[in-house]
Amino acid sequence: MNERVKILGACTLLGFIAGVIAYFTYHRIIPVILTIFPELINAEWFLSGLAGAAGTLLIVTIWATISHPK
Repeated sequence: MNERVKILGACTLLGFIAGVIAYFTYHRIIPVILTIFPELINAEWFLSGLAGAAGTLLIVTIWATISHPK
């Protein structure tokens, strides 16, 4: 049980970091986002959350693929 808590904590931390990175990335590519999604420009929290969730899902999927069951 302790190992699962560590893994969940690590995934939570990675998701947070991915969200922060997504937030800063969002501000750098603002002209592109304005042309593609003009109505979402005010929803920074939504886009950051989506990017964080996608990054975390990718990382957990890679981890689950390369780890071997005991």
